[in-house]
Amino acid sequence: MTRRDPRRLSGVPVRRSCRLAALASRHGPSAGARHGTVAGAKVAQNHYPCSICMEPMAPSSVHRGGASCAHAFCGACLSGHVRAKLESGGGGGGGAVVRCPDASCTAALDPEHCRGVLPSEVFERWCAALCESMFLGARRTYCPFPDCSEMMVADDGEDRVTESECHVCHRLFCAQCQVAWHAGVTCEEFARLGVGEAGSALGRTCCWWRPPGRATGSAARGAGVGFSSAIGAVSHGLRYTRTTVVQMHETAAAAVTAGSGGGAERTYIVRVDADAKPSVYPTHAHWYEAAVLAAAGDGAGWREGGPLIHTYSAALHGFSARMSPAAAAALASAPGVAAVLPERVRRLATTRSPRFLGLLSSPPSALLADSDFGADLVIAVVDTGVSPAHRSFHDRGLGPVPARWRGACATGPGFPPGSCNRKLVGARFFSQGYEATSGRMNETAEVRSPLDTDGHGTHTASIAAGRYVFPASTLGYARGVAAGMAPKARLAAYKVCWAGGCFDSDILAAFDAAVADGVDVVSLSVGGVVVPYYLDAIAIGAFGATEAGIVVSASAGNGGPGGLTVTNVAPWMATVGAGSMDRAFPANVRLGDGQVLDGVSVYGGPGLEPGRMYELVYAGASGGGGGGASSAADGYSASMCLDGSLDLAAVRGKIVVCDRGVNSRAAKGDVVRRAGAVGMVLANGAFDGEGLVADCHVLPATAVGAAAGERLRKYIATATKQRPATGTILFEGTHLGVHPAPVVAAFSARGPNPQTPEILKPDLIAPGLNILAAWPGGVGPAGIPSDARRTEFNILSGTSMACPHVSGLAALLKAAHPTWSPAAIKSALMTTAYVLDNRNGTMVDESTGAAAGAFDFGAGHVDPMRAMDPGLVYDIAPGDYVNFLCNLNYTEQNIRAVTRRQASGCSGARRAGHAGNLNYPSLSATFVAGSGAAAARMRTHFIRTATNVGGGRAVYRASVEAPEGCNVTVQPRQLAFRRDGQRLSFTVRVEAAVAGGGRMEPGSSQVRSGALTWSDGRHAVRSPIVVTVQAPLQ
Repeated sequence: MTRRDPRRLSGVPVRRSCRLAALASRHGPSAGARHGTVAGAKVAQNHYPCSICMEPMAPSSVHRGGASCAHAFCGACLSGHVRAKLESGGGGGGGAVVRCPDASCTAALDPEHCRGVLPSEVFERWCAALCESMFLGARRTYCPFPDCSEMMVADDGEDRVTESECHVCHRLFCAQCQVAWHAGVTCEEFARLGVGEAGSALGRTCCWWRPPGRATGSAARGAGVGFSSAIGAVSHGLRYTRTTVVQMHETAAAAVTAGSGGGAERTYIVRVDADAKPSVYPTHAHWYEAAVLAAAGDGAGWREGGPLIHTYSAALHGFSARMSPAAAAALASAPGVAAVLPERVRRLATTRSPRFLGLLSSPPSALLADSDFGADLVIAVVDTGVSPAHRSFHDRGLGPVPARWRGACATGPGFPPGSCNRKLVGARFFSQGYEATSGRMNETAEVRSPLDTDGHGTHTASIAAGRYVFPASTLGYARGVAAGMAPKARLAAYKVCWAGGCFDSDILAAFDAAVADGVDVVSLSVGGVVVPYYLDAIAIGAFGATEAGIVVSASAGNGGPGGLTVTNVAPWMATVGAGSMDRAFPANVRLGDGQVLDGVSVYGGPGLEPGRMYELVYAGASGGGGGGASSAADGYSASMCLDGSLDLAAVRGKIVVCDRGVNSRAAKGDVVRRAGAVGMVLANGAFDGEGLVADCHVLPATAVGAAAGERLRKYIATATKQRPATGTILFEGTHLGVHPAPVVAAFSARGPNPQTPEILKPDLIAPGLNILAAWPGGVGPAGIPSDARRTEFNILSGTSMACPHVSGLAALLKAAHPTWSPAAIKSALMTTAYVLDNRNGTMVDESTGAAAGAFDFGAGHVDPMRAMDPGLVYDIAPGDYVNFLCNLNYTEQNIRAVTRRQASGCSGARRAGHAGNLNYPSLSATFVAGSGAAAARMRTHFIRTATNVGGGRAVYRASVEAPEGCNVTVQPRQLAFRRDGQRLSFTVRVEAAVAGGGRMEPGSSQVRSGALTWSDGRHAVRSPIVVTVQAPLQ
């Protein structure tokens, strides 16, 4: 029989434990009074003296301590004696058993008899202590049924428990001989208890006990009303029920209500105050399960193993569980619960990039040399897992695993023991949240292990910390030496993303494990919707990691080029957008009329016949051209080259033009190939602009921008049978030294920050366009099932690729500067970033070709060599983030949900300034334009504190590039540092005016950018200044 971890035990069959509590719950206070008040003729005829104060008592005031105690007490003395014994821990039993106060009597007082005269809090504390003492002294056993292996308590150390019911399978058995009850069973204990063919003796023998879902009393399931509290409800079988009326915490309840979306069960993440655990529970897990049961009321539908999906104890305190919105709302109002968050599903958001960033291995650049290539730092990659056998993760030449490392290497299909080494020091996988929502995973398509069957996690891990590998290329493209940012840093893979997405509860479990394991950097290439920080599981997990001194780097998202698309916007994370490098993979389209349209591709298979021009068809024209489309091929589906949409006769032997969108770019090529076409041109739409991504297509194919796509469609539309549209694709391999570079990738998500515009996001950009990195051997480079090709490296694009660049660089900086905080490391990366491209002009936006701005690239493009010695940093302590949240007008409950801290000083924080006064390396001001001349000018100020890390005495002078139409002043204009580590503060005042004579269209906005730079002649510490003026809608 499989035996489970004792921490997972649920449902302990103690039949007589704490029956007094249920008696009071079921029959009310009068029941206890009836049992406790002495009745009968003798009492009516005599006035007993109180055994403590010796005062005579009227019959109605006489109370006995129990059936075995002959002494009588007045209510005040009895209550005072019990309270004193509980507070002192006396009376035996660790304070649980209270003896008669008369020295001549050794009888124990019975709480059931004392219930009527005890204050409710004393009675509840006594019952909880009794339950705890019974649990700690109990003998454990296992459910005897072969298909149920639940651990349970079989006796209380004094009286043998003779009948039990398993909480999981709800079947009766004898706790002495473990004989299961069924019709005709001969067990003497069952016979003694009167169990017959009707079923259980429940309700007849120890009727106070009821299995989950059968509890009685005034338990209510709605939010904001009383419900059966879990203070002792399920100490894994030691069931004690009391009704507690509590007030709904508005924050948690509102969060549950906002995300409920109906009555169906879903996963919720519950954050608790760790110190609020009642002492009756041996572990937090016991408390959590009890709380879920009390809120849900019915455990019949629990997942195998109990209601909990994950428990969290390092990055945060709490758990995740699946329950109904009503149960979640009830749980939100429980004492000790800080927040209840509905789970959200997130999505996954190099041979050239180290050289492009100046990280040369021979001779080693200063950053690599000073950091020893990141040796002994551990980078956690939270993604789709890892391919452990890849050459990028070999451990030759590495020293022993750092002694402080506390992680583990999980095993499973494709990930046998020994998969980890001195490079890949840890690997875990978290699928409970995914499976709780989506059902048990299909293990023919996915593996229950840290193995990467997608490719994304292997790719990002090698970007952050891959070893030097030569030769490296993808289908002959980008040949050279592959390396990550921190080649000697250690890696720990945390697999949280599956076929159904990346689930918040699993992501939080990965954060929790990473903090406990002792990582130094967390790299998270996952994004999703933007919600308030107290409802954002990633923001909450990242705060816990940051508080532990861990740098958290996250992808900005791939929602560009539109505004307000940036994700992962919490100020304690580094939010990374994507830029290009000076490398391209041109694959141009030559048309029959002589036009050449620029395109890009990574196609390495058999090419098109040289010198031949192929007929071109637009898939959106009658399902692929020429009429006669199949009934399944409507114009829109065909234009997108969706599966089954193309007219086979119309596209066979031709080059098909497909519109971008809906299905993946590689999948479009597969649809076109299976339809019999010889090639594909993937054309951007107006929203995509001119941004291009090179893909490993399964047939000769290329991608062109929106303008080229429009020209191509017009060319095809004007063709005739006599002069058909023709063309071919010219694959030109790898080009280096491309200008301009870098450019902001069209897909890179843009600001402003949807949650707090006072914090500029993204923070910076890094290489994320057409990045070569490691790839699993079992996955085709196109990432689709039909691709049977195999390659050791692959070229991908996304902010997912940009994020691990910054993660690896953060590890290098932390290795070189071990005393720097996560905020100081991020500040160094931001204030040394550059905004000029290799033509010495402002970086351009790939989607438009126009100059990009701060909402596109944040502080600029990362420059690791300058970040090594930034001169000044803007440091932030965890308490500063509390003040920041205060200035967002978050409630104390909101703030506790994020930080685990009490925000008792919010009044002081709000008097000190506004949310923009967080000591952030950028400055962002947002104004709402008023009416009239007096409102045409708007003012604000920023307070910043700079820390000298440049090495000794230095004098920095301020220079300001004011945003157009704004007046910016700095006071003082000079900072004179006398020593390293000294902190000096300054104030920046911004006065903005509405352009165009103070008139704006309703709902419009004006955005202007500038910069503040502190310089000592050797360092230039640059902070962007962004001013946004918004006109009201009316």
